[in-house]
Parts: sequence; structure tokens; C-alpha cells
Amino acid sequence: MSTTAVASTSPSPSAPPASSTTDSSTSSSTSPDYDRGFKAGVKSQESRMQAQKERFRAQVDELKREVMNLRRRVEQMDGQDVGTPVAERGERRMGVVRRESIAEHEARIKNVERSFGI
Repeated sequence: MSTTAVASTSPSPSAPPASSTTDSSTSSSTSPDYDRGFKAGVKSQESRMQAQKERFRAQVDELKREVMNLRRRVEQMDGQDVGTPVAERGERRMGVVRRESIAEHEARIKNVERSFGI
């Protein structure tokens, strides 16, 4: 009886490899086409992501230039009473609106850099 038990256990381990080789041969026949299509899809996705990253990098550079220009304008305006009536000149306007837009630009720059790892 023990010999039949050994004999019955022997075919069952050999059966799964036979089915797995059948599965691998089936998948290998579809695999090259799938791999080719998958790789092409990945490659096109990578190129799209790279192009998008370059566009965002250009936008970040443009925002940085705009921030620098705004800072220069604010520095020029600091200490000057530009366009204010004589009665209001006691309280200096030091480019508050421009400083807010600088802060907004800097926040946008940080968000883009953080999300794209630039």
C-alpha cells in the first residue's frame, strides 16, 4: 500500500509542471506581441511625460523671471510715493499688490517643482 501511495503522489507533482509549461507556451505565443505593444505604450507614455515635464520646467522658468521682474519693480517702488495723492503720502504704498503676486508666483513655482521633482 505504501508503494501505491508513493506512486499516487508522484503523478500529482508532475502534473502541475505539465500544466504550467502549457500555460507558459500559450502565454509565450502571445507574449512577444503583448510585450512589443506594452513597451511601445510605455515608451510613448514616457515621451509624453518628458515633454510635459519640459513644458512645466519652461513655465517655472518663466514664473521665476516674472518674480524677479516684480521684485525689481517693488525695490524701485519702495520708498517712492507713486501715484498717491499728497494727503495719503504719510502712509507709504510699498507694492503690496505686487508682493502678493510675487508670493502667489512663488507658491505656484514650489507646487510645480514639488509635484514634478524639478
